Amino acid sequence: QHPQVAEVIQSGLLRWHLDRYELFAWCIMPNHVHVLIRTLASIGKIVHGWKSFSGKWALAHNEELSLGIPPGPFWQSGYWDRFIRNQAHLDSTESYIHMNPPNAGLCTNASDWRWSSAYIHSPRE
Repeated sequence: QHPQVAEVIQSGLLRWHLDRYELFAWCIMPNHVHVLIRTLASIGKIVHGWKSFSGKWALAHNEELSLGIPPGPFWQSGYWDRFIRNQAHLDSTESYIHMNPPNAGLCTNASDWRWSSAYIHSPRE
């Protein structure tokens, strides 16, 4: 829910693109993140890197930015993953990720949500 935290999370996702994974789509929501990747390294190592990078930053800036993060870890343990079966599944998953903010009432168009690949890949004036 804080723009600077979302920016750090997004930077972390972009940081290892084409090194640890191929990043197809992402969306940073106020209380969760969706990411569509092709792994080039262990999924556990990838997720740990994201959580470690962004969690340490958020906790270090908690007071300064009045984030209100309670004591304890920033992220929940674990993650939810699934295999993409074919092109239709890839396409529907990417659409689901991009449509998450409009479906949650956070914006009208997917390309309006600043912390997603729909925004990054949309033409800007």
